[in-house]
Amino acid sequence: MGGDAAEAGGAGGPNVGGAKRKFGDRVSQSRCRPMRSLGAEQTPPAGEAARARGEWDTVVRERATCRRRRRRRSRPAPTRHMRARAPSPLRTPQNTLPHPLKQQHQQATAVLPRKRFYRTRAHSNPLNAAVGAMRVPAAPPPPERWAAHFPAFFAAHQQQQQGHHPPQPLPEVRFADVGCGFGGLLVRLATLYPDKLALGLELRDKVAAYVRERVLALRHVQRGLLKERGQEEAVAAAAAPAEADPTESPVPGGYENISVLRANAMRHLPNYFRARQLEKLFFCFPDPHFKASNRRRRIVSVPLLAEYAHLVAPGGRVYTITDVPELGAWMRAQLEAHPSFVEVSAEELARDAAANLLPLATEEGQKVARNGGQTFIAVFERV
Repeated sequence: MGGDAAEAGGAGGPNVGGAKRKFGDRVSQSRCRPMRSLGAEQTPPAGEAARARGEWDTVVRERATCRRRRRRRSRPAPTRHMRARAPSPLRTPQNTLPHPLKQQHQQATAVLPRKRFYRTRAHSNPLNAAVGAMRVPAAPPPPERWAAHFPAFFAAHQQQQQGHHPPQPLPEVRFADVGCGFGGLLVRLATLYPDKLALGLELRDKVAAYVRERVLALRHVQRGLLKERGQEEAVAAAAAPAEADPTESPVPGGYENISVLRANAMRHLPNYFRARQLEKLFFCFPDPHFKASNRRRRIVSVPLLAEYAHLVAPGGRVYTITDVPELGAWMRAQLEAHPSFVEVSAEELARDAAANLLPLATEEGQKVARNGGQTFIAVFERV
């Protein structure tokens, strides 16, 4: 009788001890199920259940270790490289200002940034509002608002205007490089046109931060050269543009006339420039978007050309270059079909200093030249 009662309680009777044993058996079966299939009447030994739990815990720990290793590999650089790198003014809380270049020229470092710390995706969807989520002015800002991006240039202009009657208007941005990349064309334009303001527009935040630090470092180096050699000697040496290292010799303008802005030019270009303000508009190696469904993302299209014609002054020029034959033919066809643009002749193109910079000024153009590729250039003038 006693044995039968004990068996009944273990099988599911009102015996509390039996209920506990049954619950324990159920837990053991559920944890051992990934190892083998057990019937309802089978009960694994205690050692096998413990071994199964131990193997599963080992798998969990290995997966966590793999996740940590992947996160560590995705970091910009190891900690020892970050300690060896000079401090950057853009990694301080002062970067929260609306204008990133404001008052940071005094704290800039002479160490040029390295691209490996700013690696990002090569392509971005400009039609995605989440990608380009940023502060955008409701209307083109007045000229004095650009002084935060070109502080020394505006200071020199104000100094020259002392005693002038009537005073000359404030300088405005005349050159725009849409999708400036790592700023190769901007740096070359700075020395070729030292009296013109050039602005680079870049959608990718890391790339825009790289160009910003590059400009700050170049300005810092040029100011140091002016102090070492003296104002008159440095200005005389920089009178003629030369293909020299900007960190060792002065250049015209001292890179005070270029800047960069993180913006989505495909959506907000009229929010930054007024009508007929730009003299030169550059599109260097834009994203080709080969798929037919993605051609609406191309930066040169019929709807966007209407905006460009509104922003470019009569006599201004639109420059395009690519290494994709299909995209080159596409951009040329779009510009030829628009009534506001006419193609520049070969003779005038040979005399255009900005057009001669296109093949090798940008990092993408230099890569194409190293690989022996071909580039397709199209320059059109606003009528």
